[in-house]
Amino acid sequence: MKTIIKLMVAVILLTTSVGIAKAERAVGDKFKSGKLWYEVTSTSPKEVKVVPKSDNWPYWENGADAPKGSVTVPKQVEGYKVTVIGKNAFANCHQLTSLKIYIPVIEHRAFYLCDGLREVYLYDEVSTIETQVFNSDKNLHTIKVSNGNSKFCSENGVLFNKDKTTIIKYPEGKKALAYEIPNSVKEIGPFAFLNSKLQYITIPSSVEVIQYSAFQSSIKLKSIISYIEDVGSVVVKQNAFKGVNKNNCKLRVPYGKESDYENAQRWKDFNNIVIYRFEKGDRFKEGQLMYEITYISHSSGSGLVRVVPQFSTYPYWDENTENIRPKDDVVIGNVEHKNYSFKPSELGAGCFYGSEELKSIDMSYSFVEKKWC
Repeated sequence: MKTIIKLMVAVILLTTSVGIAKAERAVGDKFKSGKLWYEVTSTSPKEVKVVPKSDNWPYWENGADAPKGSVTVPKQVEGYKVTVIGKNAFANCHQLTSLKIYIPVIEHRAFYLCDGLREVYLYDEVSTIETQVFNSDKNLHTIKVSNGNSKFCSENGVLFNKDKTTIIKYPEGKKALAYEIPNSVKEIGPFAFLNSKLQYITIPSSVEVIQYSAFQSSIKLKSIISYIEDVGSVVVKQNAFKGVNKNNCKLRVPYGKESDYENAQRWKDFNNIVIYRFEKGDRFKEGQLMYEITYISHSSGSGLVRVVPQFSTYPYWDENTENIRPKDDVVIGNVEHKNYSFKPSELGAGCFYGSEELKSIDMSYSFVEKKWC
C-alpha cells in the first residue's frame, strides 16, 4: 500500500513539474493579461514589453479586441517586469480615452491613431519617448508629466524635455487659436505641431533646429511670427512646413531680414514674407491676461487691446489645462509689450468665465465697452 502511494505521489510531482516546464515562456512569446498583450523580451531577468495583438495593420482583429477606456499600464505582470511600451502597441485603438504610464521606454508610434484618446499622464519612471508616439491623436488635449520625472516636463498640457529646450508634442486636440513657443526652446521636435488647430504661432529667436515635419499639416495657420535674426544658421529639416498653406499663411520676420528668409531653404517657399509688426487681430499674453489688438499705430508705437479668453466661443477656456484662467488679484491697466504701449478698451466675452480662483479685479482704467465676462 505504501509503495502504491509513493508511486502516485511521484506521478503527481512529475506531472506538475512537466506542467510548470510547459508554462515557462521563451523570448518572443506573446500572451494576454487583462486588457493588454505582452511579449517576453528576457527570461533572466524576467521582462516583457507591451505589444499589439497582431504585428500587422490594423493590429487588432476587431474593435472588441483593442484596449479601451481608461488604461493604466502596469509595472509588473505575471511575474514579469514591464520595461517597454512597444512599437504600435496601442495603434488604432479608437476607444482608448486616457492613459497612465509608469514604463521607462515608449517606442515609435506606440499610440498612433488613437482618436478617442484625450489625456495622458507620464510618471517619474518614463525616460525615453521615441518619435511619432502621439501622432494622429486628433482629440488628445493634455499631456501631463509628474514633477519628479527627470527627463520630461509639461506646461499647459504641452510636452517638453526637462529643461524645456525641446518642444516634443503640442497635442493635436488643443483648441487654442494662438501659441507662443517659450523662449527657452532651441529645438522644435519632429511632428511637434502635426495637425495642430492653431492659426497663429510665434517662433522665438532661441530656436536653432526645426526638425522634419515639425509643422506638417497645420493647415489652419494664418500667421507665423519668427523672431529668428540669423535664419541661415538655423537647421530646418525636410517637410518642416509640409501641408501649411504657403499662399495664405503670412511669414512675419524681423525688420531688414525679408531677403534672408526669401533665400533660405524651406522658408523661401512662403509666398507672403513680410516685416513683422503688430497687426489688428493679433493676440498676445502678458502676465495673467490674454489680449487682442483692436487698433494699432506703428508711428507712435501704441494701440488699443481687448482682454480676451483663450477661445473666442464657449467654453472660452481649455477645461483640461491647469493654470490658464486668471486667478488671485488682477490689475487691468496699460500694457507694455514688445516695445509697444497698449491701452485696454474692452473686456471681451468670456475673458474671466469660470475663473473660480479670482479674488479681485482692479479696473482703474475706464473701458470703452465691457461685455459679459
